[in-house]
Amino acid sequence: MTLKRGKVESSLQRKGFRKDQGGNHKRFVYVRLCGEKTNIFTVTSHGAAGKDISSYLVTRMAKQCRVREDTFREIVKCDIGQEEYEEILVNSEIL
Repeated sequence: MTLKRGKVESSLQRKGFRKDQGGNHKRFVYVRLCGEKTNIFTVTSHGAAGKDISSYLVTRMAKQCRVREDTFREIVKCDIGQEEYEEILVNSEIL
């Protein structure tokens, strides 16, 4: 199932990802609650804000964010907040 790019980008920013423009993509880097920048990032392409992100790319973005696809979709739907996302990363020994 596809996701709207604008929705994904705004959700990521509400979850602690900071946008970094560059090249052909928008890069979103995760910043911890304590303000520490991490090596966790994902990217979206430039283009029309409402363009859909394919299921294949959603799966790749989830891997970049170090979570399962279903968890990534919950993050986008705002069912999981930044605190919960960071807890998942800590419990998985990623952070």
